[in-house]
Amino acid sequence: VIKGVILRSVTDIHPSPITSVRFLSGPDLKLVSVDAGGLVHKLMFSKNILWSNYSVDYDCLLDGTAGQILAMSVLPPISSIDPRRAMVPKHATHPFLLNLDLIALSSDRSSFAIAVEPSVSVLHRWAKPNPEQIRPDDDLDEESSQDLPCVSWGWALMPGGGHVATAILARAWGCCIQFLHANFLAPLKS
Repeated sequence: VIKGVILRSVTDIHPSPITSVRFLSGPDLKLVSVDAGGLVHKLMFSKNILWSNYSVDYDCLLDGTAGQILAMSVLPPISSIDPRRAMVPKHATHPFLLNLDLIALSSDRSSFAIAVEPSVSVLHRWAKPNPEQIRPDDDLDEESSQDLPCVSWGWALMPGGGHVATAILARAWGCCIQFLHANFLAPLKS
């Protein structure tokens, strides 16, 4: 049963219309929101036990200088890996990786891999592909504004990696599809 009750309404975080919202993994009520001006925020909702209402805190992930964000994806939780098809990396049970939330964002100039949890950090900036890669059969003097990026995180098996799943970011732009391998180093033993 779905209740038609609004639990919390937030209207003062974005100055421009919100274009995308995605939940982050984990038990907490956290999400990432993007507006038309390129502002990207992480919102964290918590329920006040005493008054049974929700409060919200937020962190700015991108301030709009990267331009309008045209695509966003959230890495599914490591628990989404089907153990019948692939193995979870040995170091995946480390608390750091269990609490890691990654998102991918793409503007009209670049794509970004961003760690949202446990702390906010831009991990990788990926420049837009060359025009020859985006539209290999078209006249290169004419730039097409119809070519929009799209991004998607997933867990996949890598050639030569055995049966251990790894995080992969796929990006398509025009006729070009590219993959970025997220290489998590095993945490050092203390």
